[in-house]
Amino acid sequence: MGSQGSKQKIKRIDPTFEKTNVADMDATFNTASKLLNHLENIRLGFTHEKERSVDLTGIWKLKDRTYTDVVKILYWSFSSYGQGNIRKIVRILDGPPYYELINNRIPFEMMDLHRTVTKYLRACEDIIALESHINQLEEIEKSLELKEDLAEVLKRKAKRNNLDTLGIIKAAQAYSNNQKKIKEQIENAKLLKIFIPEAKRVLERSKGFLVLFQEADEIGRQAYQKKLLKPEDIFDAFHPGERKFPEEIRVLKEKRAQRLERGYEDDDIDEDDADLKWRDNGTCISCL
Repeated sequence: MGSQGSKQKIKRIDPTFEKTNVADMDATFNTASKLLNHLENIRLGFTHEKERSVDLTGIWKLKDRTYTDVVKILYWSFSSYGQGNIRKIVRILDGPPYYELINNRIPFEMMDLHRTVTKYLRACEDIIALESHINQLEEIEKSLELKEDLAEVLKRKAKRNNLDTLGIIKAAQAYSNNQKKIKEQIENAKLLKIFIPEAKRVLERSKGFLVLFQEADEIGRQAYQKKLLKPEDIFDAFHPGERKFPEEIRVLKEKRAQRLERGYEDDDIDEDDADLKWRDNGTCISCL
């Protein structure tokens, strides 16, 4: 951790485009929109969903934490709700998210944690294909570079698409705006590369999740006996990790409450923020 803060802005990826009302043109933008929407879900997985899971489990109180701690608390919670038997609630899968619910009637906060963990782990898997998605978007961008004047192209398409003169003008403006926008969103998508090393580590080390699953009932039975179901309550009662100092916890609790109120949409990743020890700089344990 350095003495001077460094920030990386991870920009939102906007998958919306203006309608040209020209069928083949809109079909192209729809294809781009689906790709960008998928990439935006990946971004949310690494920002919103991951931070939400930290809040729901309370592991932000630990001096050192990894994503394994989130998964531990989730499994302990499942086991507690299953009366000390996690297999009443979930079964193990081979790939992300490495389990599936067989009992959907679980408490709200447990379901919320399940959803955030699932989205994050799937983002870890999906981001491996980032370069392929960007290549597809760049091919679409290239295809939008017309060899002749846009107005002339639209005039030829006007009759088939029921466009009058005003419609042609609007279509031309929408096309130009979309062309500019797709270029901007490709640049935003490229910023997601920062998450690839993290994803690879998570996917590699997720093999240990099976051990967490097998050991979950040891804590789950105790949590059930104490009638604990809320993930953060189970963390407070059973996680052995060393906590931060009380004053630090108080300050961070206020800070995290503010982030929750903003909807986790502050996407500045500060590598020197003691409360965001997720980005690996080669010296710290950032995730899993």
